[in-house]
Amino acid sequence: MFTQEVMNVFWQAIDVAIKGMSGIFLFMFLFFWIVIGLDKLFPKEVEKNKD
Repeated sequence: MFTQEVMNVFWQAIDVAIKGMSGIFLFMFLFFWIVIGLDKLFPKEVEKNKD
């Protein structure tokens, strides 16, 4: 149905898409842990109301 060249290009496109999505998820994972680490390093000071 499809030529070998078409199938090769199709699988190359799938490969690029998988690598791109993997990179995005890896960045999101690392950024999440950086934010968690910064939150533990610099905790938010809770304001105490004196009434």
